[in-house]
Amino acid sequence: LSKLQWSLIVQDSEKFNSSHGNRPYASQHLKPSFLTKEGYLTYTGLRRFPRMSLRKFCCAMKDGSLPLQHEPVQKLIRQTLYQVGKLEVRHLNLCMKWSENDINDVCKALDNIFQEMVETQKERPYLFKASAMLGEIACHFNTRSREMKLRKSFKTISKRLAEASMGWAKDLDDEVRTALPKQQPFIRSKQVILYRTAVLCIVHLEEFDDLVASIILQCTVLAKNIFLRADIDPVEQNVLREICDYNLANKLKQYINIIAEKGSILSQALVTVISSAPQNLVWNVEAKSDVSFSARDGRAGQVFSINTFTGVILVNGVPPNQLPESITEDKLYKKVFSTNNFDVITTNDGYFETTNPVFGCYYRFHRENSILVIQESSHEKFSNADIWDNSLELLNLKNEDLLDFPLKLRTALTHWIARKENVIVFRSFNFCAREIYYIHAYSNCNRIPYFTEERDNWASIVKEIGSMDYLVVHASCFLDIFKRFELESMMLTHHHPNENVYSIEFSRFGVTFEFDEDCNKFKCKLVTGYSL
Repeated sequence: LSKLQWSLIVQDSEKFNSSHGNRPYASQHLKPSFLTKEGYLTYTGLRRFPRMSLRKFCCAMKDGSLPLQHEPVQKLIRQTLYQVGKLEVRHLNLCMKWSENDINDVCKALDNIFQEMVETQKERPYLFKASAMLGEIACHFNTRSREMKLRKSFKTISKRLAEASMGWAKDLDDEVRTALPKQQPFIRSKQVILYRTAVLCIVHLEEFDDLVASIILQCTVLAKNIFLRADIDPVEQNVLREICDYNLANKLKQYINIIAEKGSILSQALVTVISSAPQNLVWNVEAKSDVSFSARDGRAGQVFSINTFTGVILVNGVPPNQLPESITEDKLYKKVFSTNNFDVITTNDGYFETTNPVFGCYYRFHRENSILVIQESSHEKFSNADIWDNSLELLNLKNEDLLDFPLKLRTALTHWIARKENVIVFRSFNFCAREIYYIHAYSNCNRIPYFTEERDNWASIVKEIGSMDYLVVHASCFLDIFKRFELESMMLTHHHPNENVYSIEFSRFGVTFEFDEDCNKFKCKLVTGYSL
């Protein structure tokens, strides 16, 4: 692209001959691959005639011939918009010689063009660089326009672009939750880039309002507190952060004033990172910093701090982090969570608590007498009160601790105890799948029917287990027959309390036989007509 440097230099008709406008047509062999023929002629001809540059820019935006996501195009546009050119004195006033007298008509045209471009751009997250450039252009004409209506319109356009970019980043949260651990850092890197892009869409505005300050603060703290590997996009991450910091520093005073007047902006930003944080905190400016605010949660005794410029969040003086290896390498942790890691904060009690719900539940991790203790809160959709009031705790049981249970319940399921209700819940090893298979209430061990409503809500199921099948340990002559098909340790015998019916399940085959007293046979419930 060094061969196209001449296209960036404004052409003054007083110094160049009349044929200088033909150079774009005579140099088409220099066309780069990212430009079409029409785009190349637009690119190289934009600054040929300075008095027509904005009109040509309008045409380029309307026909989409200039791809805004490419850096050479961005440099050309910035030079076209920001270079004031020669100055001259008119009626004792210093004026731009090339300033267009019909700037208002240009702004009206661009307003209509940008309205259509925004609707299209909202559906193109892969062109996030174009969104940042379009937002910057809208901010520029927000300042340059002479009509208040147009100024508001350009400001709204930049806000819509910022909200779209912020929405793209949040849409990736579900992808992060379901992705493999080795894939998560790359998805999070995309999120950071998109959050920074949202800031760049609106940070160039001349006047901020509550919504602009809120978007900037939320995106700044989210980009800062997403944990990344240092080797993933380090250059792009640092460049975007420096550009955001530089532009925000120019508007820092009005940005801080808005936040100081409306503390709810700080609470909203805090909740985006630590969703369990209260939303009615009272914030105060810290004594040694004009950009840092702090608040105390009277109920939990925690102190939250936010640096509104860098996005740093502290909880009791410690930033959110990920679980240490002393926990993630523990056998009990790996048994349920495998290689997954979580963003956590440290509570006053010394617990590591997840900053956001993991598939609807929060988790706490701590060591008690060198033994790892893992707690799971009530699910958000099932609890309106304190989510830790009726939590589950993962039991670290050995085989000899469960000798009274069948082998399947000992080895194929995890065991969670609800100490308040004094029950043990049997679930699969996949922490994402919270479907309950059995509940042991210290009198009976009840099997939970497959089609039970809210099968992951153990607190609701406990109230109805009296009508559910329960396990029976027995010695029967029939077992000798069934041993021909299945190991005795893998057979589960259930009794239905209301119908007085016994059934035997072959765990490894998924087949259940039910005794029919009328015909004195065991009928298979899976295959109609098959019986023993």
